[in-house]
Amino acid sequence: MQRLYDLADWRLDQTTAYLLHRSHEYWRDKQQNIFCAKAQNWKLAFWINHPKNPRFRMLDLPEVDVAMNLPKQFALANVAIRLQHRMADPITKSKNSYMAIGGTFVIDVLGIPPPSKIVKNWTLDQVSSTLSSLIRIGYPIPVIGQATPAPGAVLPIGVVFFLPDYIIHLNANPEVGWWDEEEEIWQTDGVTDILYEADSRKVSIQTTKAKTLAVIHNRVRQFPYLSWNIRPISEQGAVMTLVTPLLTFTIEIGIGWCKLLAPVFSECTSFAAEEVPPKVMLKDGELERFTCLDMAFAAPAFTIASSKWNISLDKDHCLVRLLEVPDPVAPPTLEKSKVVKTLNYTIKGSALAELSEKADSYSEVLLTEHHASLLLALKGNVLDESLQKVEKGNAAFTECVKDLAYALRLFSFGP
Repeated sequence: MQRLYDLADWRLDQTTAYLLHRSHEYWRDKQQNIFCAKAQNWKLAFWINHPKNPRFRMLDLPEVDVAMNLPKQFALANVAIRLQHRMADPITKSKNSYMAIGGTFVIDVLGIPPPSKIVKNWTLDQVSSTLSSLIRIGYPIPVIGQATPAPGAVLPIGVVFFLPDYIIHLNANPEVGWWDEEEEIWQTDGVTDILYEADSRKVSIQTTKAKTLAVIHNRVRQFPYLSWNIRPISEQGAVMTLVTPLLTFTIEIGIGWCKLLAPVFSECTSFAAEEVPPKVMLKDGELERFTCLDMAFAAPAFTIASSKWNISLDKDHCLVRLLEVPDPVAPPTLEKSKVVKTLNYTIKGSALAELSEKADSYSEVLLTEHHASLLLALKGNVLDESLQKVEKGNAAFTECVKDLAYALRLFSFGP
């Protein structure tokens, strides 16, 4: 994919260089110096400063839903701006905790090659490498004989764009950063005065970085999980409650499908009510995979929950709490019940353990040997009716519970 992107960028640069070279003709014949194009997931705009209007400041590009307020330095400079909005960004992998959401905005400040001259019906072009390559000027625009201004003396560029309607951000104003190619991270210095209008989803920023910009999101804000549980609502259905540092998620699990119940976001209305299969996105963690597989068999008859002591254990152990639910219509609660069972999982299997969630320190006593199956570990320690529900459980339903639990990596990212 990186190779494909490099080839696409190379072809775009070649085409841009050619268009800039021929732009003088368009300006002479049509007085046109702004060009825009838009596809489903990609927008492109060119502004070529042929007019050299000293009062020009606002570059409005409604065709691509972007506007720019340019500093005075641009008004008389022999430059062009190429702006791209790529809705998808599958190759920018940051080494810090940020990731781009809603695609990337790429701002390039380019030089304009000299125009052709018409002399006695002859058209004279200056032959140079600029016919096939770009003159990348960058910002601030360098001035011959003047030193590069200090960062604090650079006038910012105003940029206005619209956040796609499928993007959720949890701050009053979204974070916006620029891509540091050398460090391979998203940086936020040089981006200021971020304003967000929720009704129109318009984002306004000031930036001294004419580079790749994006609305960025901290990938670890929702980690580690604070708690989770899976409660049966029938013998073939359950509800998972997942508590993170910022939100509480409620997901209904059926036979081969899951459905997001809460939180409710306007951005999710197109799919929130859909019953979709869970997607297992990670392949490692043999113990976690086995734990999710085995504990899922209990979903028809038990509430399955996390233990706060999981964070105290090494990577070779997982703890799962179980509470029998004789009647899903009136289920008992984990907080008030005195008959909660705790299973200690290792790669060998599961064993019942005596362990208190209310204790001040971790102290565990194994009550049984480790068994390869949850049914064997619970036999003789729970009601026979509960074991019968487990034995008769719908395979597609319990498989869906397992897939969702493993996709969320409940034990890696939470207690």
